[in-house]
Amino acid sequence: MAVNGKTKRTVLNLVASLTSVFLSSSLGIYVSFVMLSHFGSDYYGLNATILQILIMLQVVEAGILGAAVFALYKPITDNKQDQINMIYTYTRRAFIKIGLIFSMLAIIVSFVLPIFIITNISYFEVVVLFIMAILPTSIVFLVVLKYHCLFNSTQQEYIPMFINIFFMTLSLISAIIVVSQNGEYLLVRGVQMVILLSAVPVIAIIFKKKFPDVKPVKSKESYKIKGSYDIIIIKIVGILMQSLPIVLIAIFFDTYVASLFGVYVLVVNVIRQLVSSVHNAPHGAFGLLFAEGDMKRVYKFFSRHTLIVTTASILLFSVAATLIVPFISLYTVNVADEINYINLLLGLMLISESLIRSLGFSSGMCIFVSGNFKACRNILGAGLLSMLLALGIGIPLFGIYGIAGSIIIGALVVSTAEIIYAHQKYFSKHWVNFLYKLIICLISFIGFVLAWWFVEISINNFWQFIKWGFIVTTINASILALVCFTLFNKETRETYNQFFNLIKRKKS
Repeated sequence: MAVNGKTKRTVLNLVASLTSVFLSSSLGIYVSFVMLSHFGSDYYGLNATILQILIMLQVVEAGILGAAVFALYKPITDNKQDQINMIYTYTRRAFIKIGLIFSMLAIIVSFVLPIFIITNISYFEVVVLFIMAILPTSIVFLVVLKYHCLFNSTQQEYIPMFINIFFMTLSLISAIIVVSQNGEYLLVRGVQMVILLSAVPVIAIIFKKKFPDVKPVKSKESYKIKGSYDIIIIKIVGILMQSLPIVLIAIFFDTYVASLFGVYVLVVNVIRQLVSSVHNAPHGAFGLLFAEGDMKRVYKFFSRHTLIVTTASILLFSVAATLIVPFISLYTVNVADEINYINLLLGLMLISESLIRSLGFSSGMCIFVSGNFKACRNILGAGLLSMLLALGIGIPLFGIYGIAGSIIIGALVVSTAEIIYAHQKYFSKHWVNFLYKLIICLISFIGFVLAWWFVEISINNFWQFIKWGFIVTTINASILALVCFTLFNKETRETYNQFFNLIKRKKS
């Protein structure tokens, strides 16, 4: 169980994550486009609502996975197999209980909530769609998640990621085929469900080959993971902040408005997932560094990570802000519903929320992997409370803009608190360096958005969109690279050298 090659595994995790996002942003969005064009806004909005409700139900997972991964860092570093097996046994039992609870709750919701959702789709069909969405998640809880604890804590997340990528690709292709044959919506989702479930035995087989010494302990002795209560709260709050807005739209408005909101969320989430891929790739390495206790190396890692995530956020969200309206115009061109999807203000508000949240990613990860779960809980709790208060005022006064504004307020509270806490707790001597980076990057973002505002961009088809996407991304990236090598020369050069040294080692 010895751990080595942190950088190599970080890169593999990044490649797997970026591959998944690439498929979501190309094939995945194309499938969504086909579904929206073929079945209309009502089905699209209903699907977006079901997905968010499903995410909310996953609150029963209660952060067990994150707690187990954190608990495994030290015994893996010290190569204590008995303790590793104890933690694995605890998570295995916990996920079986969680899977059963989730399944029962989800079935109840599947029959009750469709009564309150405003849609023209029949009650029976909505219930069946809920159940088909529930089944794969239930199996994941009961069978798969216990394996992820070891994959994640040993920086091998890329293994289940690549497996899921393969079956996700098959499911997306199957959707295109079924729609092209004029298949019903239920048939499309049913075929996708069966294909996604096929990944489960593959992950189980590979886990047993990768970790032959990891086995359940026969003793019925209970095991307690430190900080599990706080992680439960973190999980609950995080899910509510992510999923509550679209669910409220489906209840207070209708699935057509949920479709409008969901289309913009889909586009912005693709960018957010790209940033999250960069952010999450070294998560295990960061946790292992904290376990080793060398704070100088921790800060060096944190500083580079902050620069990479911040510049990636500025680049990707500035491109999104420039091209989101042309993309939405193309994406919804075949939709026959009487709903106007062109809404620049809503797009910019959701982009701003994701950018604000990404600026606190590095600080938030630092707090979590260091084991300060109580601080994470309090910070997210403050963010949720702020969002709920804003929703109470925003929905009756401003409708969907009030919801988008409430999300921004919640993100601002969370990111600000994470940045302040992390620097006061761990890096109090480095405030100036962080603020300098933050100010330069925000100026760059505003400059990019304003500069492209005055450029006449004509996009009438997806090839023109790809051309302009390449142009905007290349110019923004070149300017950002120049800024980084000029103003953050040392960190930029170190990151650049580390990455290319890894490539050279792989080639040799």
